[in-house]
Amino acid sequence: MDLVIGNYGKDLYIFKNIIPKSVRAKETCAEGVSIYSYAPKGIVAAAYENFVKEVLENE
Repeated sequence: MDLVIGNYGKDLYIFKNIIPKSVRAKETCAEGVSIYSYAPKGIVAAAYENFVKEVLENE
């Protein structure tokens, strides 16, 4: 992350929220459902929710 900020941080806004890797998130693709349907209380669903909030705050 520091490398991205160092190379692009002056020219682009770098979002602070990071979506973690997760087996459950990968399983949603195979199941054809959203992470909110598959694991609504998981860390990935929470991370996406926080990311959306950050995007909307920086609109």
